[in-house]
Amino acid sequence: QVEHPFDKLRAYIDTRFKELRNLRNFQRAMRDQAFREYNFIQRIARKQVSWELDTIKRILVAGVRAGQLEINNIETTASTILLSLKGLELSLEGIRERILDVKSHVDNFIDILLKGLAKNPIPDPV
Repeated sequence: QVEHPFDKLRAYIDTRFKELRNLRNFQRAMRDQAFREYNFIQRIARKQVSWELDTIKRILVAGVRAGQLEINNIETTASTILLSLKGLELSLEGIRERILDVKSHVDNFIDILLKGLAKNPIPDPV
C-alpha cells in the first residue's frame, strides 16, 4: 500500500513546525536586518529553502506518479506550498502567545491546503 501524499505532506508540515519552534532564536537572527549582511546566514537560508522545495517536490511527484494527485506544474505548486508555510510561520510567531492551541490552527491550515474549501472538486475552466 502506497502512503498518500497528503499523509506525507502532513508529516512534513507537522515536523517542520515542531522544529521551527525549537529554532526560534536562529530564525529571528536570520530575519534580523543586522544579520543579513553575513553571507553565511544567506547561504544557510538558501540551502534550507532549496532543501524544503526539493522535499515538497519529491512528495508531489510521487503522488502524481501513483495517480493520487493531479498537478499541472510541480515547481509552482511546491513554491506555493512553501510560501504558504512561511506566511503561516510568520503569522503564528506574532500571535503564538495569544493562541491556546497552535497545533489546531496548523492542522486547520494543513486541511485547507491539502483538501481545499470546496465541497466537491471544482472543474477546470474550459
